Amino acid sequence: INQYMEVCYYRVLGVRQNASSVELRNAYRRLALRYHPDKNPHNPEQAKRIFQRIQLAYDILSDQQEREWYDRQKAEAEKAKAKETPPSPENETTNHQQEDNGQTKTEQTQPRDSPPHENMPRNDDGINLFLYFNFTCFKGYGDDDRGFFAVYRRVFATICEEDRRFWNDPALPYEYPTFGWSNDSYESVVKPFYMFWSNFTTSRSYTWLHKYDEDTLRNAESQESRIKMEKENKRIRERAAREQSDLTRYLVTIVKKRDIRVPVTEK
Repeated sequence: INQYMEVCYYRVLGVRQNASSVELRNAYRRLALRYHPDKNPHNPEQAKRIFQRIQLAYDILSDQQEREWYDRQKAEAEKAKAKETPPSPENETTNHQQEDNGQTKTEQTQPRDSPPHENMPRNDDGINLFLYFNFTCFKGYGDDDRGFFAVYRRVFATICEEDRRFWNDPALPYEYPTFGWSNDSYESVVKPFYMFWSNFTTSRSYTWLHKYDEDTLRNAESQESRIKMEKENKRIRERAAREQSDLTRYLVTIVKKRDIRVPVTEK
């Protein structure tokens, strides 16, 4: 969370956190005019990067639901950061443009036991999804290695590969709809993808987050004490799973809005 939140969208737009929709719009228009690449022919690439960040900040904060989600995540990040040891200056720079190796085209429906994507940027709990809320992670809307469709196809395939290790229902096949390619049909590929992922629930156990390990539980002073510790472990697991599921579904919402294959009426 901290890695994603190091760039505060309110600061990007130069407004207060309680800024009104009018203040947000005015700030966006002023900055967009100033940093539009056409207005900066002497340094169009840098202007483009700044403009994209301004655009993303406004897209998030101008949508009430997305703004509320962002504010909650920002508050959580600030709480977590307050508990951490301050990083050294040389480690403060965040790389939002980590890249990965190419991937050959898969079938329209992929088995969930596809190879893991070892080069995807990860945090302790797997792929770092926050990097993919920043749209500098892809370049253009093509199918090339750095394009929108290749990047997010790898992202969602990696999520499923990580979840596959915790799948414990042998009666159900471990399959998921692929993100697809730029020329895929909306009805046959794109729509099924978003229907599935909009209701995604992680199968990760999160047992590694337990506050009390097995030895501690076995040596509990009483049965009552053991039950309390088990309940605390369960609370931690359920919270982590809920946050992961919510985060994934929110990423799906953000990606869908920028997916050129999705009809405007469906966004």
